[in-house]
Amino acid sequence: MDQGRLAYINELMDCDGLVLSQDGEDYPYDYFDSMHFDFICRCEGDEWSE
Repeated sequence: MDQGRLAYINELMDCDGLVLSQDGEDYPYDYFDSMHFDFICRCEGDEWSE
């Protein structure tokens, strides 16, 4: 997935109430942290969380 798509997904989550879920469980989402920001940090060498 590219950065533009992640930014767009985050915008939908922030502004339009998009919720991602799997097997009936919603993925946690924090307005001050995003998949886009996380992706950029991982590309820069940050550790993956457990």
